[in-house]
Amino acid sequence: MNNKNRSLLSMLVLVALGVPLAASASPVSFDFTGTTSSPGTGMFSTVAPGTPVSGTITIDYANAIPDQSQGTVGTSTFGAPTTVWTAVSNGGSDLSLPSPVGLVFSETVTVGTYTYQTGSINAFHDESGISGYHGILTASEAVLTSSSPTIGSQSLFQLSPGVQDAYDSNGFPDFAHASGGYGLFAVATTDPSTSGTLQYGFTSVTAVPLPAAGWLLFGALSLLAPRVRRRSV
Repeated sequence: MNNKNRSLLSMLVLVALGVPLAASASPVSFDFTGTTSSPGTGMFSTVAPGTPVSGTITIDYANAIPDQSQGTVGTSTFGAPTTVWTAVSNGGSDLSLPSPVGLVFSETVTVGTYTYQTGSINAFHDESGISGYHGILTASEAVLTSSSPTIGSQSLFQLSPGVQDAYDSNGFPDFAHASGGYGLFAVATTDPSTSGTLQYGFTSVTAVPLPAAGWLLFGALSLLAPRVRRRSV
């Protein structure tokens, strides 16, 4: 393939994805299903064990703040007790830090008629992070509008390793090699009737299908290939 064809191919990739030349990594989402493992607290105290749960987590490593993070995302930590990596994005006046541009981890969780959703970034308290340690993948977030009393929401997503890390080399969940996992969320308001916590175990974690732009890219590349070959002859 000559330089002109390489240039054409690169431009086609960018057009198909709809991103500029210097685009950063995009957020990646995973759908999950599960069941509650025990009765919740507060407003979730009537949720019986075994109640179906579903949701979506979104990971955006581009939002990690280097000074708050450590190691290389996706590094294997299975059987390596001294190895750890973290990707963190914290901020807000409560933490004496500038507000972050975005969160590394966020999620939505639906149980019955209730849907939990990570709060929007505010100027007071925003935390999000993902880590790999002992092969365990842990992701969490907390968005608060007050610390006294505590008002806001937080959640946790964790996968435990089986015979290898519970995440892949990109730092994304690898449920096929996990021995299990659990999640929880908590909501705190000034009204006890709208506050509470709920914990659940996972039955599946799957990557969200490639968006339409991705399929457009593949189709465009298949149309370009014969043209490139003819020009190379």
